[in-house]
Amino acid sequence: MKFFLTLISILFIGCAGPKFDINNVDFPTENQQQKLLPLKYYNQSNIKFESSEKIMKNVFTDSSEFSGYYYIYHGYDRKEEKIFLYDIFVFDEIIGLVLSILGVPESRVFYNLKADVYLFNSNGDIVGIYKESDVISKYKGLYYGHSVPIKEVSDSYIKMFKDILNNVATDKERVNELLEFAGPLKDDQSAKIYTEVYRLVSK
Repeated sequence: MKFFLTLISILFIGCAGPKFDINNVDFPTENQQQKLLPLKYYNQSNIKFESSEKIMKNVFTDSSEFSGYYYIYHGYDRKEEKIFLYDIFVFDEIIGLVLSILGVPESRVFYNLKADVYLFNSNGDIVGIYKESDVISKYKGLYYGHSVPIKEVSDSYIKMFKDILNNVATDKERVNELLEFAGPLKDDQSAKIYTEVYRLVSK
């Protein structure tokens, strides 16, 4: 019986869709004009440069000088909780099989999402931290729920980064003052920023 259940599960799980990749998200490029002083992309991010450019489109003023760095981080993890009904019948595999065949969900899957943007001045000091988070939950049964809800996850990231940029727009005068006070970027401060970023995202 255990072999039969395992075989059925493998067959259905094998039909699961592709994994989520934030770099495949079609971020809109018509962001409002935040007009921060130009910041350089910090290339230790877990989002590719092309995607970060889309996210930060129209955020910066036109200038040949950089005033610091920006760092974008996304967090994505999946957790699964067993439905209590299956715990009741844990010792009766036949009842468990019947419940599965009838489409009763076996578990609930939670997709925990985070979107962060960090702004640094030319000295490598943090001048802005902006964070958003979201949770998407789906039920999983024998016939459904094995695939990642890519559209919902993508839409959530689009909304979170849009909300972040709205907050940046509200905060732009304060941030620009701090960037101007530190002056334009002359020396490479990426090593210092790496240490600060690691401290911030590891909390």
